[in-house]
Amino acid sequence: MNSAIPMLASALTTDIKTAVRRTRRNVLIYTVALVALITAYAAAVVGAGIFAAQEWGGLAAAWLIAAIALATAILLVGIVALLNRLEKRKRKVSAGGQRLLALTAISLAPALIRSRSILLIGGALAAGFAANYAMNNHDSTE
Repeated sequence: MNSAIPMLASALTTDIKTAVRRTRRNVLIYTVALVALITAYAAAVVGAGIFAAQEWGGLAAAWLIAAIALATAILLVGIVALLNRLEKRKRKVSAGGQRLLALTAISLAPALIRSRSILLIGGALAAGFAANYAMNNHDSTE
């Protein structure tokens, strides 16, 4: 048992390092893509404004740019609302799984009490579960 702990810690650390490296890479790539997207959006709005100013005058061009900005804002707010609704639904499903996990842990309690080392591991897992449950309940009230 004691020889498995360093190997398990090493495996977890490697996975964490890989995940951190992958996340940093993705953040960098998405940041560059976002800058390019914002530049393209700004160029398109300016181009539409110049075209509208030549065709219909400055006032119509200003209204067109305002309408484009308003439509973009409404679209973004709608996307954020949709993502929040999906995340809330996902949290509700996850909460059901956590309750099932708690019930399973309670049913295994008599087996854990027989061995002291297993009892300590079970206690640590229960404390971690309780902390996670408390944090998730705190987040859902906001």
